[in-house]
Amino acid sequence: MSLRPMLDRLLLAAADDWVGVWELPWIATSVGGASSSDEVLRLSLAVIREALVRGLIEVGDVTEAGFRPWRASPDEACRRIEAEWRGFPNGPRLGEIACWFNLTPAGRRQLDHPGAAL
Repeated sequence: MSLRPMLDRLLLAAADDWVGVWELPWIATSVGGASSSDEVLRLSLAVIREALVRGLIEVGDVTEAGFRPWRASPDEACRRIEAEWRGFPNGPRLGEIACWFNLTPAGRRQLDHPGAAL
């Protein structure tokens, strides 16, 4: 399964506002076709890692001062997300995991040129 449709959906959501990690289960099921909680987690982490590695999003926290990126590699960020995610058997829901995604300039360019190769 190509991650491209899921990645496009994540970038589109991030174009309007910061995206909470709890939106990934919906993307994994409705766009990625995941049918089990393990598959939802696997696809979610794959699309997060892909977006982070390509510099299309950044991961962080939202504070009163705004978005604050984590100082973590894509692998470190995914391990942290996975560790917290596993505490919620049905996947994270609104506000259960403090993890947000912010669209980067590279992510904005990808949205502006959707046919461009990733």
